[in-house]
Amino acid sequence: MQALLGEQARNGAGRIQPGLRRWLDSPPPGLALAIGPQRVAGLRRLPGGPAPQRGALAALPPGAVQPSAQHPNLAQPEPVRAAIEQVLETLGGRGSEVILLLPEMTARVTLLEFEQLPAQAAELQQLVRFRLRKSLPFDPEEAALSLTVVSGRAAAAKEAPAQVLAAIADRHRLDEYEDVLEAAGARAAMVMPAALAALAALPELRAGALLVKADACQLAAAFIWDGYPRFCRVVESGPDGQPEDSDLYTTLAYYRDFCEQQAGANGRRPQIIAAGLSPARLARLRQEQDWAELCDARQAAALPENWPAGSEGEWLALRGAFENSFL
Repeated sequence: MQALLGEQARNGAGRIQPGLRRWLDSPPPGLALAIGPQRVAGLRRLPGGPAPQRGALAALPPGAVQPSAQHPNLAQPEPVRAAIEQVLETLGGRGSEVILLLPEMTARVTLLEFEQLPAQAAELQQLVRFRLRKSLPFDPEEAALSLTVVSGRAAAAKEAPAQVLAAIADRHRLDEYEDVLEAAGARAAMVMPAALAALAALPELRAGALLVKADACQLAAAFIWDGYPRFCRVVESGPDGQPEDSDLYTTLAYYRDFCEQQAGANGRRPQIIAAGLSPARLARLRQEQDWAELCDARQAAALPENWPAGSEGEWLALRGAFENSFL
């Protein structure tokens, strides 16, 4: 799958037009930038190094970024612009193209099944937009859409249904983030939801571990199976900035059922990697969810000491943005 805007670019008037280089056609930029409800974070891949080594953070005032698929996201664009400028200055990224990572609630990611798929890409896009029209809070015909066929192009010969992974977002929401990035002196070459980028950050995640990524506004949970994302769920966080128990346990129950159906497929115990959960919540989950191995993303991803508690999700997303091979 191309990045969320991988098939689109802006012309001089600021409108999104076809033509930007595809994700798989060119190497990604050497700088990734994540805009979230609490901070702007950036990571630069150093030439010749096996992994990104320079990172920077800039805190945002509460309420400056309010993730939503249908409502304006940047309630305070000026401090967001200033935070982006600060990160770009630290990383030497002024005037650069970047991989732009957005809050998960700005987009919808779903796995759709079809009995048969059209041969033409344009027809497939229209089919996906038609299927999603009743489930989106915005007009799918005016949205940015990225998709990939995960399995089987047809089920005519008694095969399993064809599956299509789709990511779709309101263009107006994407424009908000791209506009503030350009005002700060950089340009988005690729755009994707942060949780999907994070799935490529660690070998455990690429092998099917469940990512649970929380911040002040949202809880995102996702996992890969057979090389592609098979599940991505995003809900609002509770009033204390932590996920509601009902939302978290619904996700864990789904993942447990999926792993039991795939028992023995990879020969490993199910694993959960948690980013942004409080120490108390992690301790409780370890006691209650003894069917899986629970790992704190701070230890699993070896975060730098100067990255504060709660920034694990941004670190995973930024690292994974350079390794992503399914978007």
